[in-house]
Amino acid sequence: MKILVVDDDEGVKLILRRLIGLKLFTTPIEASNGLEGLLKVEKEGPDLVLLDIGMPLRGGVEFLEKLRESKTYASTPVIVISSSQDKDTVAKLIGLGISGYILKPLDYEKTFKMISDVIGKAKIQKN
Repeated sequence: MKILVVDDDEGVKLILRRLIGLKLFTTPIEASNGLEGLLKVEKEGPDLVLLDIGMPLRGGVEFLEKLRESKTYASTPVIVISSSQDKDTVAKLIGLGISGYILKPLDYEKTFKMISDVIGKAKIQKN
């Protein structure tokens, strides 16, 4: 299971690295902005993306739009992790097919449950 974390907040990446490592026994791939994230998608082919919205170089919405245009990675599950509750942004993300939305600050157990649920659904759809 390859999980890509795209977030410019080192504290959030640390929390997710620990959660994913301890609960899912894997080390996430990390990117600090949307541009770097897209390069990691092409190189690593993640099974799941955890995505922040507000980042430098290319934000989360732009990242997701590019991901959905990709023939290879258009159906990759994406969970947005953000402090934004802007209704227009959330509606746009839903329209782009996100698998979930988690508000910061992160609740460890809720975050793990959502990640587990999305991974479970993705495994069922592959079979």
